[in-house]
Amino acid sequence: MEQILGSMRMVVEGVRNTRSVKMLADRHGVEMPIVETCYEVLYNGMAPSQALSELLGRSLKPEFH
Repeated sequence: MEQILGSMRMVVEGVRNTRSVKMLADRHGVEMPIVETCYEVLYNGMAPSQALSELLGRSLKPEFH
């Protein structure tokens, strides 16, 4: 990721925000599966195919309690 970002002259939307939003969600105990999975891909080396599989394999549940 660092190599790609370093070679680009334009802003890559969401890379920095992903870290910030994840930290904020963790601090407030908010579950954000898409952000968490994007964070894993961007910062912990999760394969995009695994990320997609995990997101699509989640069980359904209500969005609001």
